[in-house]
Order: sequence, then structure tokens, then C-alpha cells
Amino acid sequence: MSYIDKLLNKFNKIQNKIDSLKGISSKLQSINYNTAIDALGEQKTEALERIKERRTNLQNQLEGAKRQKNALAKQTPDGAPIEFVYPYHDDLANYLVFDIRGRRNRSPDVDKGTMTQDKIIALYVPDDLVSSMTVEYTATSIGPMARAFDQIAKAVKSRENDLVGAVTDNMDNLIGGMVSKMANSFSGGLTNLKAGKATNPMEEQTLQGVPFREFTFTFSFVPRSAAEADQVNQIIHILRDSMLPDTFNSTISGAVSGQNVEVTAADGYFNYPSIVDMYFDGPLASKIDGFLPAVITGCEVNHTGGLKFSTYEDGQPIKTDLTLGVREIRIMSQQNYRAIAAQTVGGDINAREAALAAGRKNSILDTTSSTGEDFDDTGQVRVDATIPDNAGE
Repeated sequence: MSYIDKLLNKFNKIQNKIDSLKGISSKLQSINYNTAIDALGEQKTEALERIKERRTNLQNQLEGAKRQKNALAKQTPDGAPIEFVYPYHDDLANYLVFDIRGRRNRSPDVDKGTMTQDKIIALYVPDDLVSSMTVEYTATSIGPMARAFDQIAKAVKSRENDLVGAVTDNMDNLIGGMVSKMANSFSGGLTNLKAGKATNPMEEQTLQGVPFREFTFTFSFVPRSAAEADQVNQIIHILRDSMLPDTFNSTISGAVSGQNVEVTAADGYFNYPSIVDMYFDGPLASKIDGFLPAVITGCEVNHTGGLKFSTYEDGQPIKTDLTLGVREIRIMSQQNYRAIAAQTVGGDINAREAALAAGRKNSILDTTSSTGEDFDDTGQVRVDATIPDNAGE
């Protein structure tokens, strides 16, 4: 084969590969590949524009809030909740909100019976977000003797009241069981061992209850401005201040020798701390179950954040870690779960509040915290919480 033929052969092979690439390209175009790429590019541009718009709106809101704050001479309107947020300069899609209820004033230094202001703290959703439920059971022996006594109890409750017949029918189980148990007990188990037998405990799992759920949240604060540092400090202060009980005087009065006498014990009582309502704000709320009302049980602050201790010029720590422990004040019954489940309320805060309020009478602490008044025990206990028909829409 001549050199020209070899060169033409190589050229034909290259031409076939080019045709093959063109074929692949045409197939990609036939399945709208370019259109999909263009669509992704348009979505990216649109998303960036939305983020930019949201940041602009948030900045305007923050500046408006600052102007209003200065105009009001740093006074919050009566009844308005105090709000704090971190991160301060970013608009996040989802937040974990701590809505801290006001507590009743009992100190003589303030107007007794009034309520302190509510406080709302919105933080980013922590990386370690674990939700668990536990139901406690215990093994209980339900042997022949117990079953015999149950039959006798049924006879006592029945209209026929055939107590004699029930006792007669179960006499063998009662007497035989007691004699066998006593003989084996007195012999240290030798009686059953010699007979080559062991007592069958006939155990059943009996429900003991549902423990209160506990959560631990860890947040890292790295303020990027003086304003954001102020938010961090305020958040830590409010959480610590809200978890602690305050004290108030107790006064006992009575008549002694015809005279009215009052005895006051300073700081004789604790006033219960604030209750915290926690919930997700954003699309996440319709996908993840929420929380029942809770109390703050622990607040640990690490002012180094795992780094070497360092601060800004004004003394503000560069990084601060906050570990917050909370415990719910209502047990996770089926009714309470349905009130916070994403599948039933769909992240609707109003539906959640309505469902929780329906069963609030079951919790004394929840009731007194919500009303600011002493618990009025009317004997009426809600056993079901109705979920609104439009919940989750």
C-alpha cells in the first residue's frame, strides 16, 4: 500500500470519528440537552436575583427597625415582643424560633399581676438536629394466682355476683399456687429443682408512661459587625435570664391575742421561669415535626468557641459557642404529637397553637404560663385535640 493510500485511510478514520461526534451532538440536541442547560442557567440567575432582592428587603427592614428604635428612644411598645435574630445580616430560608413567654410579675418592685414582655429569638437551624420519642414498658408477671384473683374481681363487679362460684372455680389455682410458691421459697428453690421444673413467670409488657422529651442545641456565633455582636450578646443574656426563676416574698397574716400580725419571709418563694415555644419558620416546618412547650434546663457558653481565646478591640469574643438544653413540659401523647406533626399541621403555626390550646388544660404549668393566672381546676380534662380541617394547606 502506497503512502498516499495510508494517508487517505487515516483521513477516513478521522472523518468517521468526526461524524460520530456530530451524531452524538445531534442526539443530545434531540433530547433537549441544550435547553436543559439553558434552563438551569436561567434558574440560577433567577435564584441569585431573588437572594439579592431578599437581602435588600432585609437590610431595609433592619434599617427601618433601627430608625424606629432610635425614634422610640429605645423603648419597646407595650405588648410588642422583643425580637432578635442570628445571623443578623443574612436572610435564611429556615429558622429555629424560640418564642419566650412572659412571666407573671410577683416582685414588690414591679406591678404585681402584670406580665413581662414576650421575647422572640430566631436562630439558624443547627447541624445536629435529632428528634426522638420513647415509650416506657416494664415486664410484669401475670401468673396463675394473679389471673385467679382477676376472675374473682370480675365476679364481684358482675351483676350476677357469682362470687362463690368464681372462688370455687379458681380455688385450685389460688391454693395450689400459694402452696407451691411457699414450698419452693422455703426450700431455697430446691423443691422445683428436684422436680426438674421452673416457675413460668407468664410476663406481659405493661405500659409505664411516656417520659418528657429533652433536646440539646448547639450554636456557633461569629459576629461580623458591632450590630451583630450586640444581637449575640442580647440572645445569650435573654436565654439565661429567661431560664432562671426569680424570688418573691411570702407573707403570713393572722390574729394573735386579738391583734392582726403579719410575718413576711423575704424571698420565700420561687417564681416559675418562662415557658418557651419552639418552632421552625420556613419550608422546613412542613417537613419536620415540631416541639411541645418547654423550659430551658441548661445554657452553656464557650467564649473561645474551641479556638485560642481572642477578641476584637472592644473585647467582643471572635467566636462564641452556645449549648442550650430544653425539656418539654407536656408528654408526647398521640394527641400532642398530632398537634405538632408536620403531616397533620403542615407547619401552620396557627393550627399548631389551636391544637395545643385544646389540650392545654391537661398541663397545669402550661395553663398558668399561658394565662398568667393561677390554675383553676374545674375537673374537666381534654382527652383529644382537634386539628383544624384546613391545617397544612
